[in-house]
This record gives sequence, structure tokens and C-alpha cells, in this order.
Amino acid sequence: MLKRHTFFQAFSIVALITLFSKLLGFIREAIIAAYFGTSIAADMFYVALIIPSTAFTIIASTIQGRVLPLYIEKKESTAGGRKLLQSFSQLFIFVSIILIGLLVVTMPILVNVMAPGFEENEISKTIRLALIMLPLLLMMTITAITRVVYHAHESFGIPAYGPLLNNIVVITIIILLYTFSGVYALALGVLIGGLIQLMYQSLFLPDKKVIFFSWDRKNFKQSLELIKPMIPIIIAAIALQLNVIVDRMVASFLEQGSIAALNYSYRLLWIPLSILLMPITTIFYPKLSIAHQEKVKDTYKKLFNNGFFVILLFAVPIMIIMLIESESLVRLIFERGAFDYEATILTKGALFFYSLGLIFFATREYFAQHFYITKQYRVIMFGSIYGVLINIVGSIILAQIIGINGIAFATSLSMLFQSFYYYRYISNKGKIFMGGTTLKTCIAFAVILIITFFTQTLYDELHYFFSILITTLIVITLFYLIMKKDIGLAIKQMKGK
Repeated sequence: MLKRHTFFQAFSIVALITLFSKLLGFIREAIIAAYFGTSIAADMFYVALIIPSTAFTIIASTIQGRVLPLYIEKKESTAGGRKLLQSFSQLFIFVSIILIGLLVVTMPILVNVMAPGFEENEISKTIRLALIMLPLLLMMTITAITRVVYHAHESFGIPAYGPLLNNIVVITIIILLYTFSGVYALALGVLIGGLIQLMYQSLFLPDKKVIFFSWDRKNFKQSLELIKPMIPIIIAAIALQLNVIVDRMVASFLEQGSIAALNYSYRLLWIPLSILLMPITTIFYPKLSIAHQEKVKDTYKKLFNNGFFVILLFAVPIMIIMLIESESLVRLIFERGAFDYEATILTKGALFFYSLGLIFFATREYFAQHFYITKQYRVIMFGSIYGVLINIVGSIILAQIIGINGIAFATSLSMLFQSFYYYRYISNKGKIFMGGTTLKTCIAFAVILIITFFTQTLYDELHYFFSILITTLIVITLFYLIMKKDIGLAIKQMKGK
């Protein structure tokens, strides 16, 4: 029997496990950076990884947006819930296998399109790397289905351990095989790590039959019918993945290592998002789904506002720290081995411009959950399409002016637009009204950023570790003094008081 957790318990468990996982992620990325820096080998690996990751993200958006809410509705009936997930498992596994076959056939075309700035031998190696990692698509799909079961039962610990285990395996494989396999050790590490994570999450499922099924044509057709309303979400997922693809295409024409630098900075941005902000959205989603299905309007509105409020309180200090200490953070995590000071300068610029949109990465994801739950899929579709257009045009124009910094800045502008697009829509429907808190948080952000910017000049000659530490203490202290009452209220709400 899976254990259910209160929000505060769930957040604490997920945040703590994710912290350990991201610490291992630090080590993994630092090892990759030390071995490959911002070399063409790193560029090839990250282009190759985009292919299975992009295909999976499209499938995962459908699983998260459609399967989880439906399973929550059916899970009280064990037979009904199992049948539903078996139908969807059958569909998504079938789609994954077909996609893998199509990608194998079209791989040379895809790599040439995604990295038009690569030389012929670089294209060939990238194709081989992508083919090695293609089975990841099927593994990640099944892993996502198992995650639905855990989250629907409000059990977050077991799936949170999965990425931690994955990181351990990837690090081990890279260290053991790098001398013999070079960049191929990265691909093998990612592949084996995905397999181990799948085995682990499947092992503890309360009902393993949800992912093991006999072929049933009737169930296959039924799941297709249930997926039809999700076509706008699939389009939105494709649009969002176009952001990543276009960014890499543009970066392939810039200086060597630009793709790797974009990836390092983007991964670094997502470390605090994953540790503190994404657990909030992960835990709130099933709770919001249940509140919406129970049709208790005030409960849903209060819960939704609480989630938005908590995200603001976490995101603002993190964003300030990353803006002020972007170079120090890159040096601390990556600058060793093949990752030299030139690579640091290239990466820290992209991190700074990504960090400008940090809060919008989190709020965009959180607001989108409202439309998943209320089945307003067209809103997400149009928001994503507008966002990708902004990103594509912005990347092409700004990259010519400020290089990879322009690509990162265009992505942040895209997230800002989508967040405000969704926020305005939700506000007009009366689901969210946080004007006072939002204004107070914005003022706190501006005041603390200005103070920290000028204060940091007094100790910028210190070792980068101490610079980060001092900035963090200043930001957290000032933010707590300004937002003390709001933070206290947020803690009470998370504890359910």
C-alpha cells in the first residue's frame, strides 16, 4: 500500500531527494565538462540527445496532461483504473516503438537539419550517438507511465529516487568507459541509466499489471478516442520542442562549443528549478485535479493561489543569486579539466540571460497545469505557438548581435510572454488574484537586486565559492526581512494549517 503524504511532507521528501539527485547531477555535469569542456564532442552528444528527448517530451506531455487526470478519476475502482492505464500503456508503447523505427530511418536527415553547421565527420558521429540512445524513448515512456500511478496515489518518494539512481549509473559508466569509448561513454551511460531507473520504478509499483498487458484492439481504439482531445497539447509540445531544436540549429553556426555552453547553462538553470520549484508543481497537480473533480470552487481557487504564492517566494531569491553570481556558479561547477576560462565566459553569459526568465520557467509550467486540469487545451496550444514564434525570431535576430546570449535571452522572453498570457487568462476567469503579493514580491526583487549588485563589488575579489556564499546570505536575509509575514503564511499553508 502506497503511503499518502501531506503537502509539507511530500514537498520535504521530494525536495530532499531531488537535492541529492541534483548534487549528483552537479557531479555528472562537472565530469562531462571536465572531460569534454565546450568541445565539438560535447556539441555532438547534446545534439544527439535532443532527438530521443524531443520525441519523449511530446509523449510525456500527453501522459501528464491527459492520463494522470483520467487515472485519478478512475483509480478508486481498481479494475477501472487498471484497464485505463493498460489501454494507454498499450498505445504509448506502440507509438514509441513506431517512432524509434521512423527515427532510425530518418536519422541522417534529422541530424543534418538540426546541426547544419557541423562537418561531415561530425554528422556521422552524431548519428551514431543518437542511434545508441534511441531506446531511451521507449524506456522513458514506460517510466512516465509508472510515475502516473505513484503521483495519482500521492506517493512521491519512490519516483523521486529514480533520477538519483539514474545519475549514479551515468556517472559510473562515464568514469569506467571514457578511456575506452570517449564521447560514446556518455551515450552508453545515459542509456543504461534510463534502463536502471525504469527497472527500479517498475519494481515497487502496487499494481504491475498496469504496464503489462495483452494486445487488445478494442482498448487500443478506446485510448485513441481518449487522446483526441489532447491534440492541441501535442501541438503545444511540438512547438516547445521546436524551441530547443531551433536554438541548437542557430548555435551550430556560432563558435565551436556554443551548443555545449547552451546546454551547460540550461542544465544549471534547472538545478534550482528542479530542487525547489518543480516539486511544488509536481505535488500540487494531483491535489488540484482532485479539488477540481470534487467541484469545490473555493478549495481549488485557494489551493491554486497557494501554489502560485509559494513559487514566487522561492523563485525570487534564487533568481537574484543566479543573476549576480552567474560567473561564479559556472566556475564552481564546471571550470576544471577541459573546461577552461574561455568556456566559463561563454557559458556564464548564456546562464545570465536564462536566469532573467527563471521565475517565468516555473510559473509557465504551473499555470499550464490549470488548463490541463480544466481541459482547456487550446489555451496551452496557442500560448506555446506564440511563445515558439517569439523564441525563433528572437534567437535568429539576437544571436547575430550577442551570440549564444541572444539565444538564451530569446528563450527567457518566450517564457515571460507565455506566463503572462496564461496569467491574464486565469485572472480573467477569477481563478487567481494575487495582485498585492505579486506587487510586494516585485518590489522586494528590485530592492534586493540593486542592493546586492552594489554590495557584491565589495567582495568580488574573493574566491568564487565565498562570493556565492556571501551573496546567498545577503539575499536570503533581505528577502526574509521584507517578506517575513508572507513566508510565515506560506509555511502554515504548506503544513495545512
